[in-house]
Amino acid sequence: EIILWMTLVMAIIVVPFTTFYYEAYDPDNEKPFNQLLPALGYTAIFAIIIIGLTLILWYTVGYADITYWNYKVPIQYILNYDTSAILFVQETSKETLELKVSFFVYFVAVAVFAGWIMFFIYGGIGLVALPIDNISDFINRPKPISAAEFASEKVEVAKKAQLLLQSAETLLKEKARGNMSRSTKRQINILRSETMVLEEHLERVIFAAKNGSPFVALGQILVGIIGGIISAIWVIHIFIYNAADIDPFLNTMLTTLDDAFALLGVLAYAIFSFYLLWCTFKGQVKFGMRLVFFKIHPMKVGDTMLNALLFNCAMIMICSLAVVQFCSESFDVYVSNTAIGALLNVYVGKLRGIGEAISYMKFFFVGVAFLSIFWVIFCPRKKPKKNIYESLNKNK
Repeated sequence: EIILWMTLVMAIIVVPFTTFYYEAYDPDNEKPFNQLLPALGYTAIFAIIIIGLTLILWYTVGYADITYWNYKVPIQYILNYDTSAILFVQETSKETLELKVSFFVYFVAVAVFAGWIMFFIYGGIGLVALPIDNISDFINRPKPISAAEFASEKVEVAKKAQLLLQSAETLLKEKARGNMSRSTKRQINILRSETMVLEEHLERVIFAAKNGSPFVALGQILVGIIGGIISAIWVIHIFIYNAADIDPFLNTMLTTLDDAFALLGVLAYAIFSFYLLWCTFKGQVKFGMRLVFFKIHPMKVGDTMLNALLFNCAMIMICSLAVVQFCSESFDVYVSNTAIGALLNVYVGKLRGIGEAISYMKFFFVGVAFLSIFWVIFCPRKKPKKNIYESLNKNK
């Protein structure tokens, strides 16, 4: 319960406050109150809206309908245990217990539902994109180039970078004038996407010129193969257990590993869980690279903006609640008789309205994954848009 509360507080108060504080920075006026006051105000508004809506829903529909079997046995007077016949269950009926849940349980359920909205989109895309992109990167890995080819590529990249820089300066002027129309925001997102593509191209050129380490390519193919196996196992498990309840599948594997050595079961559970979070991050970048109305938040070692870091922190924290719920449902045999199993499978899973909605999310997750197969295979890599550079050249 403490960990869940900490996750909620971080996602609803700490991360939004830090984001607003960072966005309010003005290099012309570096007084701390110019950042602190707006950040506190926006965070308070955001938290009040979230908590207020949750309170209203909890007060009105915060009930869990828990189904149970009711057994009726008649009163028996037994005089002699040796000769008297003992009647056991005479009548059984399936009934529903209406239980008012605590605000904490309902708050967790709302956060899980919000996490599922992002998880079934990003996670579904990443479940396919993570292994396929790594295998594709291995197949299309940079080939060694000569010094003359490297110099030519550097000149070409420098020209494109200069055009993108000029476009960025124009958009900054429009933003400074307060002219942030939908078209301007779209152009900013296109600029971010094209800049990221150009940076990746430059990295590939440098890697080819320096005859980069073969271990990078080896790592890509290993991640691709292992990731493909884990993704396939997840899809199979959802079909044969979550949907059809034919066989416990991964539950049997986890239980067997736990019986052999307790740490092995926990380790396998962690691998399957954290793989889903990795897929979620991959899906967010993949999704944002292709949609111009969506702002991408990539992360690179030594080259990550704070707002991108905060966005990914908030996304991972919210999606982690959905992943925990999904894993507790998928591995309910393994997590039986645990506190997290009771909270998410009994109370959250049986809530009116929101519990039913959460139960269908796994099918959307698989649906997005299957649709992503065609997208990732037929459009494996985003290429620079030549018409953008042509238009920038004309406006130069």
